[in-house]
Amino acid sequence: MTSLRIEQLKNKAADWWLTSRPGFSPSQFHYSRETRSRKEREVRALMETIESSRSENTWGPHYCNGRRDRTTSRIRGAMTELLHCFDCPIDASLEHRFTEVMEEFTRLARDFDEHLGGESIYQAARNVLIMNTFQMYFDAPLSLTPSIFAYSLLYPYTDNYLDDPEISKEDKDTFIGRLGCRLAGTKIEARTAHEEPVFRLVKMIESEFDRSRYPQVFESLLGIHSAQVRSLRQHGNPAQMANETLLDISVEKGGTSVLADGCLVAGTISSEDAEFFFGFGVLLQLIDDLQDLEEDASHGHHTLFTSEAEVNYLDDLTNQLFASVSSTLYRSPDGETSRRNAALRLIERGCRLLILEAVACNESRYRSSFLRATETTSPVGFEFLRSMKTRLHKEYSRNEEVSVELEAV
Repeated sequence: MTSLRIEQLKNKAADWWLTSRPGFSPSQFHYSRETRSRKEREVRALMETIESSRSENTWGPHYCNGRRDRTTSRIRGAMTELLHCFDCPIDASLEHRFTEVMEEFTRLARDFDEHLGGESIYQAARNVLIMNTFQMYFDAPLSLTPSIFAYSLLYPYTDNYLDDPEISKEDKDTFIGRLGCRLAGTKIEARTAHEEPVFRLVKMIESEFDRSRYPQVFESLLGIHSAQVRSLRQHGNPAQMANETLLDISVEKGGTSVLADGCLVAGTISSEDAEFFFGFGVLLQLIDDLQDLEEDASHGHHTLFTSEAEVNYLDDLTNQLFASVSSTLYRSPDGETSRRNAALRLIERGCRLLILEAVACNESRYRSSFLRATETTSPVGFEFLRSMKTRLHKEYSRNEEVSVELEAV
């Protein structure tokens, strides 16, 4: 069985990032002011359709199944149209399956831990979507496997715990040390209330993938675990870290995270696929660092973007991020199927939208000339994009509340 060779993947991904220059051409994706205004009207109308469909019905014991099905169908249709407004290539049947998996995940996550908050479920759900996209990449049916469920839920239980400033370094070190032993296969019992659900999730993965038959799965899990340990160095370190060190940490954490996604979807992957997944993970990590710029800075977490923001505008670094989207997709192995191509197009458009949203929400970090040029590549205006982020987050939170009420009926 081929080893993942994570150290080699790290070196290649770092070289890839450093050569992702000079940036994207604004003419590659261009929307006129009139087109952006039209799309904003369409998106606003679709959001009103979604919100009215959820609120116009009284959820309760007398709510008939037929009416609920019609409402659900209307919402899903509007969501598909919404994705098309943002030029995300997805058809109705595919969106329908994505939605079904997400609903199943949300329900099972609440069953797993009734104290798990909506924000944590939302954080985990984002990884479910990525892993579903990788199922498309491998031409497999979209489903919520035990490993997709478990690995996605591990995010809030590990990352959020390690990021919590109220938890002592000693407690964090103890937790991460014992988790490393458990991921390595040591049969240890949970000692704390926090360890108990984490160890249960690891057991779910073991129930699907036998350690002797699928060594890449557990090699990748140990890889992301090691990266999490190193990433703690970015937290509250008073000394300014060199950009080379910050890049190395981001490359390792982002790359191993998505490498594990791929392994947990397919069980065993080729060296070419491993290189693609690792590079895509680095891209997502850097996008996430840009999105979390202000929060990271306020908490003393050092990243490439917080470091750059201390001395410069973020124009060049963000242009490099745009360029890395295309270079990541070019790393995909040959022999693509139509579903793999669809997955890659979805990844490309989704990444560009995430970067645009981050730019829109951090306008003070950019020159006005960069903002004007970049906004023309967005299907909607930056002000509208900021308002949509807030609105969608509120809609998701309200959706969580409605679902909890339904379960209580």
